[in-house]
Amino acid sequence: MHARSAARARTAAIVETYTMQRSRMRQLLATELDVDVLLAAASLQEIVRWLRSTRRDAWPELVVVGIHDGVDPVRLRAVLVPLRAQDVRIMAVVGAPDRRDAPRPPAELFDGAAAVDDAETAFVETVRAVAAGRDAVTERARRTLERHAAAPRLSVQEERVLSLYASGMTIGAVAEAIGVREDTARVYLRRVRAKYRAVGQTASTKIDLARVAWRDGYLSSDAGSVRSREA
Repeated sequence: MHARSAARARTAAIVETYTMQRSRMRQLLATELDVDVLLAAASLQEIVRWLRSTRRDAWPELVVVGIHDGVDPVRLRAVLVPLRAQDVRIMAVVGAPDRRDAPRPPAELFDGAAAVDDAETAFVETVRAVAAGRDAVTERARRTLERHAAAPRLSVQEERVLSLYASGMTIGAVAEAIGVREDTARVYLRRVRAKYRAVGQTASTKIDLARVAWRDGYLSSDAGSVRSREA
């Protein structure tokens, strides 16, 4: 639980692509929860620009973010991780995936979640709980998140090998980039493939690996852009 859990969040930012939903979220937070909405952004890029120009002690205490099929998982994590590091509470509004290989919402970064098709009362009560420092997920949101295929747990080195190899690098170049021998990099890659097979997902070819790496947030939709993590 975040360090702010003892006090109710009174400021918020909203990130939601659709204008009507964004406007209604803002209205509900203001009128039903007495929360001051500092920003209602239409895109991740917009909130990133705002955060960069705003002192960290003036960042919102709560962020409500709409999660749709088109979201880039790498960009989403790049926004949410720094917010979590500043003890900002994160509430997701999730839409059902249109296809099995849709990007996976980073549910481990959420303090709460409601579904796009939840009633407004359910949305308000979930935001109320998150603002008060409690975890809360509606039943519809839980079912929506469960529709995404299960992802295996990878080690840091396995993540690095997957992201770099899936971005187009040879296994030799991957080994050099992470500072190991080529046969060691191959061992990591075999482990990645085995872990995906263990959860019933195909990861035999480089194309398979690129697909799961993009979906699971290790590879950006922009060619060659990968998520990096320190060892």
